[in-house]
Amino acid sequence: MKFFDTAFEYLIYMYIIIQPLVPTKFKIGPVPFNGDAVLALIILCYLLKIAADKAARKRFAGGLRDFFTHSLGICMAILIAVMFFSVTYSADKTLALRESARFTTYIALFFIIKYEITGEKAKENMIRIYLGVCFIVYSIGIFQFANAAIAAGSFQYSWHLRTESTVGNYNNLGMFAILSLFPSVMLFLGEKQRKRKMFYALLAIMAFFNLLVSFSRNALLGLVIGFLLLILFYSYKFIIAFVISLGLALIIPVTRMRILQIADMTQNESRLKIWKTAIYMIKDNFLFGVGNGNFYTKYWSYVWKHPAELYSEYDQTQVLHPHNIFLKIQSELGVFGSLAFIGILVSNFAGLVRFIKTEKNPFLNLFFKGMIISFAVFIFMNLIDNFFSAPQVVAFFWIFTAAYQSLEYNRTEVGVTK
Repeated sequence: MKFFDTAFEYLIYMYIIIQPLVPTKFKIGPVPFNGDAVLALIILCYLLKIAADKAARKRFAGGLRDFFTHSLGICMAILIAVMFFSVTYSADKTLALRESARFTTYIALFFIIKYEITGEKAKENMIRIYLGVCFIVYSIGIFQFANAAIAAGSFQYSWHLRTESTVGNYNNLGMFAILSLFPSVMLFLGEKQRKRKMFYALLAIMAFFNLLVSFSRNALLGLVIGFLLLILFYSYKFIIAFVISLGLALIIPVTRMRILQIADMTQNESRLKIWKTAIYMIKDNFLFGVGNGNFYTKYWSYVWKHPAELYSEYDQTQVLHPHNIFLKIQSELGVFGSLAFIGILVSNFAGLVRFIKTEKNPFLNLFFKGMIISFAVFIFMNLIDNFFSAPQVVAFFWIFTAAYQSLEYNRTEVGVTK
């Protein structure tokens, strides 16, 4: 089954490549060819592998035992159960079922990487491929910005210059850049080999530039939070990098305007009213919520109930989510969903801290030292938006959560050291 094991690993690598680079609706003829299609293929192949391979069945059984006794796995299982239970009382049951199924596929991916992709080398390959993909995404982002600026004949602030690269929208690009920025910085600082060090430096600079030209206020706030965490937990020397980065952002006209707009209440008004709508929804449905994904379904009914407080001239479209992951979970899944979700975050960060303290592989240690900062910023940015519904971004949150969990599990429980 060696060939099958290798082919299975390559499917994971393919997913890492395709998810951010290929449009979500891309097809080859009538056949979908995108991240979701590859993820479905990974899950199908895993089921076939379990059926055909005795060793895979043994790993699967051991994985189930660990999953349902580990705090992170227990919280994931509870959240999935709450999601599917919410289908029974959702106004739009199809939407609730679809969102629940999507979340379940990410947890399936987590399970597969943690318990089936056992080798340390495979995790290193996943990270290196991810960094290579980031280079491509950022190169396309730079090209898009330069092309738009040349066409406009100006670098002054304009929505025509806003860049999204290949990840679906501008805010997604800002968040995608945040995820790779801090691991790249840590790898640059710790790498001894000159060519690799130069690559990590270049990647960090490209991520920073793409963050700026996404014009995402969320990402700019996330950048500040990330540098503050680097300064607080790693070194006061990062103050210099923070000052330089902030100075560059203020010097560039197209980003200086966006930074100044962070405090512009005319732009924040609609977001505040959406949050207030979610709070009304929570008051009416505190225990169970309105059903997974059904904030979208219930939104306008609450706006018309309280038009003076909730109606916004700025936002005339149907609002998909509350632009805050905690308000989304509580309004849609109630208190049990919120407790399970918070449990996932607490267990994840506790596990990542433990892993960093004990990891001896310099490359993995440096990468995850940066990734814990990126994860923290990711959660912060989900206070003012919802990136858990952005496949090009959230997939990597689950992939790298699974990767460090797998390294820890396969060393301490199984003793695999491929």
